[in-house]
Amino acid sequence: MSTPPTISQVASFVKRAWNPMAALQAVSLGVEYVNGPPPPPFSSGTQASPVWNVLFVFSTTCKHSRSNFSGFVSAAQNFVGGGCTFLALTRDGKENAEKFVESITTGGRAKVRGVEKISVAVDLGGDVIGKLQRQFKIDTVPHCYVVKNGVVEWDGHPSSLER
Repeated sequence: MSTPPTISQVASFVKRAWNPMAALQAVSLGVEYVNGPPPPPFSSGTQASPVWNVLFVFSTTCKHSRSNFSGFVSAAQNFVGGGCTFLALTRDGKENAEKFVESITTGGRAKVRGVEKISVAVDLGGDVIGKLQRQFKIDTVPHCYVVKNGVVEWDGHPSSLER
């Protein structure tokens, strides 16, 4: 989906009271951070704040995820600190995620600069990624979600973030 969700989709989403950024903070979901800090706490006090969260769902073994990761990091360098948080999320396991981060930060010509500006996390149980994919009928990676005030305002291919 490249356009914002319809009012009925947003209403349905909000009615279920599920917020992907709040879910990422729930320890019981098995989300573990391997790079950078978790997003700021989500509470009723921050719910109305103009914080944008950009969530990049990827696979450590997918060549398209790998090639789009640098664009995601580039977007983060332009917007982080200006009311935006950037989080890359995978279900490939902690060891694979750590190896992925190491390979892109020490990869010689393929080195991605600015990775320290983003958080990378592992969705150990696949709960957060699974719910997003079911909600938006997306089963491919890489994929991005832009979340504001607990509502997914946009989702699409990460290459669209660079435009």
